[in-house]
Amino acid sequence: MRVLQSILMLVFVVVTVYFVRHDALQAVKNVYNRFTAGEESKTQSGAPEIKSEAVAEPVPKKEVNTPGPLHSALDRFLGTNSASYDLNSDEIIALTNSERRKNGLPALEKNSKLSESAQIKVRDMFAKQYFEHISPSGVGVADLGKKVGYEYITIGENLAMGNFDGSAGVVAAWMASPGHRANILNSKYTEIGVYVMEGTFNGQKVWMAVQHFGRPLSLCPVVETNIKIRIEAQKIKLDSMSGELSALRAKIDAASSASKEYQDLIDEYNSKIPVYNSLAADTKNLIEKYNGEVHDFNACIQKS
Repeated sequence: MRVLQSILMLVFVVVTVYFVRHDALQAVKNVYNRFTAGEESKTQSGAPEIKSEAVAEPVPKKEVNTPGPLHSALDRFLGTNSASYDLNSDEIIALTNSERRKNGLPALEKNSKLSESAQIKVRDMFAKQYFEHISPSGVGVADLGKKVGYEYITIGENLAMGNFDGSAGVVAAWMASPGHRANILNSKYTEIGVYVMEGTFNGQKVWMAVQHFGRPLSLCPVVETNIKIRIEAQKIKLDSMSGELSALRAKIDAASSASKEYQDLIDEYNSKIPVYNSLAADTKNLIEKYNGEVHDFNACIQKS
């Protein structure tokens, strides 16, 4: 009787061990099947292949407006030294804003960087004896904006040369020119910088005036580039972890289910899955956050 009980107990143990091993193997297979099929599991037993939406890109639609340079319509005053024809930057800004208000537009704010870029333009034209939006070396208003650190969505330039009837005369001349008028009354602009200077051009004493208009990039929502850097780093880590999990699965398949190595490999595999899932979920959230910022930025650019 005791012999029979011992035999029955041994059979029970063997059968129990078989089912425990069999269940463990099936569990690993189920996990692996979900992993390779890319199924996203909400439990810690599945390692989904991350299927996040693509990382969006900001589209900075930069606009540059440069109507043809304006020569004075009052050429009879060329060479005059009369103070009545002197130009003044602040007066030109005030008169420009007066024209905008007459047309139902908000006044432009004076911007020091745009004033600096306008100054560079005037001095460069006198120094190199040209009167064009693009310098002999190929530098335009967009380049000047970059030079002074003005980040913009839209930028524009009005040029004038001659001896006008004062600041009111040069603004009136710009308003009489369709291209320059459109620049002054452009609803996209929010800022302005002006510089004026008297000098010698082609042997004659004349005034040059430059208006630089702008809509700063700061008016649109910020896209946090550090988030994209973090996303790319985590994607690399996820790829590496995916490779490790695949290698572990290959070892599990090759190991004897009766060996200690087999169970150790199962334990290691299952311990890595929640780490992968956590990183995959965090990466997905980061992508959604970044794409939302890019969407808002691009929407702002498009309507500007």
